[in-house]
Amino acid sequence: MKDFLLFREKKVEVFEFENTHNIKLPPIYKSFITNFKPYFDFSTCLDESDGTHKDFMTHIYSSIEKEKYNIDDDELSFESFIDLEDLMKYESQKQYVNNFSLIPISYHGHGGGLFVGLQKNNLDKIFYAIDSFEFELIADNIFELLSKFRLVTVDYDFKNLDTNKLYKNWHENFWRLKKTLN
Repeated sequence: MKDFLLFREKKVEVFEFENTHNIKLPPIYKSFITNFKPYFDFSTCLDESDGTHKDFMTHIYSSIEKEKYNIDDDELSFESFIDLEDLMKYESQKQYVNNFSLIPISYHGHGGGLFVGLQKNNLDKIFYAIDSFEFELIADNIFELLSKFRLVTVDYDFKNLDTNKLYKNWHENFWRLKKTLN
């Protein structure tokens, strides 16, 4: 699978969650949430000009296969999926289940998010909505969705980032940007 997915160290108690909330998670999504952490490993860079760490890579679902992401783009960008214990944390999440047979599994940076279908007619299908109740089918299951993700440069932290100037020192888990000599 994609290199941004991280395996869980401990087993997740899906059966307990389903009993507590009287809900049955779809089988493919259940497989995903059971085996993988719901968050990604983001890439940051130390900007040596001001000594701050900045994000420069993120994950997006891009229907037009973007290579770069701008904060004004109308694409689905997000930092993580919702972890199991938070899937039914808020009343609004329960309303999606009751009214649409969908459970929110992530949030969009501008509102809305991803949903997975719970009933026979939409089981395991992934839908997308932006601040509305208009759901767009974007994948047949979570793994198909993940296969369409792109790792892209985030334009809002680094304007015109030259990735050829990035390097890591031994034992560092972040990138550094080489200073340019004038």
